[in-house]
Amino acid sequence: MSEEKLSSRAKAIRKAMHDFIADRLSARIEKLAIDDPKYQALQDSHLPDVWLASAIDRSPQIQVVTHPLKATYPHAHITKTTSLYCQPKDLPQHNLVATQALKENFTDDVTGNAGALDIYALLQIVFEGKTLLKLCLAEDKDMQAALHDDPETGKTWLAALADVTQPKMQGVASHNFAKQLFWFAGDDPYNNQDYLLLAPLYSSTLAHKVYEQIDFDRFTPESKEIRDAVRANKQHDGIARSYPQLAVQVIGGANPQGISSLSSKRRGVNYLLASLPPSWKPTKNRPPFKVPSIFTVFEKRRDTAAWVNELKEFLASSPPSNVQTRKKVDWLVNGLLDELTIYAAVYQELPAGWSVDEQCHLPLAQRCWLDPARALHDADFAAAWLNSEWAEQVEQDFARWLNQQLGKKVSQLGDIEFRRWAKEMQTNSHWESFITDDLKQLQKTAARSDS
Repeated sequence: MSEEKLSSRAKAIRKAMHDFIADRLSARIEKLAIDDPKYQALQDSHLPDVWLASAIDRSPQIQVVTHPLKATYPHAHITKTTSLYCQPKDLPQHNLVATQALKENFTDDVTGNAGALDIYALLQIVFEGKTLLKLCLAEDKDMQAALHDDPETGKTWLAALADVTQPKMQGVASHNFAKQLFWFAGDDPYNNQDYLLLAPLYSSTLAHKVYEQIDFDRFTPESKEIRDAVRANKQHDGIARSYPQLAVQVIGGANPQGISSLSSKRRGVNYLLASLPPSWKPTKNRPPFKVPSIFTVFEKRRDTAAWVNELKEFLASSPPSNVQTRKKVDWLVNGLLDELTIYAAVYQELPAGWSVDEQCHLPLAQRCWLDPARALHDADFAAAWLNSEWAEQVEQDFARWLNQQLGKKVSQLGDIEFRRWAKEMQTNSHWESFITDDLKQLQKTAARSDS
């Protein structure tokens, strides 16, 4: 290749590429005798123009990526599935820690035929603070001129090298065994067309940055010195970082290079930060003493208020009297009833007989509801449980309470709504199953006592 018409910058780029090729040749012929046939063959194949022409021909065998699908499923071939190359600066910017947070401080990855990774190594040569790949992507004129003296050939080669960041297939495709997620994006959950199929892609560039930072904080002499100072309670200017309950995920098995170049550098290791749920300290549940109705306590809960407020807002908007409105109201009232069922279960699980206490001011119907196990040991209470209409009374209490809650903002609430709320509670599946299950238990106990 002639350098007569090249700019000094193009000459410097060409020299960097030629030095790279020469270094590869030296490593491969180092142990070969000069008269070995392989020696001359390697010399011929590593002539700069020959090697670069071969690299251009082989470039479709690899893809430079930031999100390789192979990390999710190793057998996803790059010519049949889609991996992405997304520069962090071009991604939507937000405050969460994700790939976009890397901005310009990231490392490209490459996947595909391991035998063609030498092309990727060439493209990672840094010139004036930028990799040759970035020069190709920017359609740098000096990079084009450095590749070949013929302008058209140089332009074709530049485009071919820049194209290593593009998927090798038309359209977008995942793999049957890759991770996939159906995302509801329509109105009808029973309609398959209302779902989008998402393929979560692993960010190799972000994983590598995390790996480098954690490895630095754990294993470098500087970090060891800082930890020693912490243990000795001595002053140190450095920052000590620890990663409790760190997990290690290994991808690629014995062949991490088959996943990607960065995966190979990490020996397949990925660090997973602990994401454990909080360890709750349960509070001791206390009986609802000194209140005339359980609903005076229930209405103070945040979740209760959320359901009631939404129902208020909807009814106050004067919705049309149609099927959609009735379905909306039914859904909101049943959501409220589910909250009530969960709330009542707290008291139903207390030691049996708590409602006997003189501090309990609840009406008999609510005692039957919230302290059902008392009937297993108290004959008089069991008789009231089995023979009174306490369930209907609780339903009316609920309806009366809900009318009161809504009446402050929703006008024209009366007997019709009262009967509707009571009927909703009566037909609510959780409430109905509770009554049925406890009745069966009491009947079994009564039968054993008679025998």
